[in-house]
Parts: sequence; C-alpha cells; structure tokens
Amino acid sequence: MERLKQLVEWFDNTPFEDMPQKAQKEISDGIVELIKYKALGTLDDLAALVQAESEGRLVVLPCKAGDTVYQLRNKKHAKGKGISPRIVACVTVFGSKMYRVEHQGATPCEAHELGKTWFLTREEASAALAAKEGERE
Repeated sequence: MERLKQLVEWFDNTPFEDMPQKAQKEISDGIVELIKYKALGTLDDLAALVQAESEGRLVVLPCKAGDTVYQLRNKKHAKGKGISPRIVACVTVFGSKMYRVEHQGATPCEAHELGKTWFLTREEASAALAAKEGERE
C-alpha cells in the first residue's frame, strides 16, 4: 500500500513529458482502457445488470430480430438435406433463461439446439453438416 501511495505521489508531481517513455505508454494505455470501460456505462448500470442476473431477470441472447441464423434441414424437408438461412423475426424468452428464435420457417430454433441444429454463422452450419455426413459414411 505504501508503494502505491509513493507511485501516486510521483505521478501527481511529475509532468507527463518528464516521465520515462514506458510510464507514458502505461498511462496512455490505462486511459484508453478507462475510456473503453466508460463506454460500457456507469457502475450503477453494471450493478443493475449484476442484480438482474442474480434475480434471474437477465438473459443474454445470441441474436436479435433481423439477424440471419442457419438451420440444418433433414431429409424430410422438401428441399432435402442442407442449410436454410433464416431471418429472425423475434426471440421469445420463457422459463429460466430459455428462449425460442422465431423465423419464417416452420420449425423455430430452440435454445438447447444452438450449435446442433441451428447456428449463428454459415461456416458453423456447414461444418456441422459435413460432420453429420461424415458420420453416416
């Protein structure tokens, strides 16, 4: 603690341009980090989010209305096996951190199926489809 007090006093009494270059860089980097944190909101905002999470009122969703998700098709689908891009119409939250992604397709995307039957990127969906095809061979 004493060392910290000495450092604070040194920084308070030393003009920035007289500080060693390493100290100037650390200060500059620290200021950038503080600006990033400030952009996230106030401590009160963060405290409200932590409180909401502890009370079960906060759910972090993987996507929002208007996003595109990618759903795997099975052989029963009219187009056969493949990947269908789906535009998210809405996300319905229910139960304990459960949600359903509604889109123009017949089968909504359930939370527990993320990464199994539906994906956030085409690349993830393609990899899963290739893996499923590889399992069948």
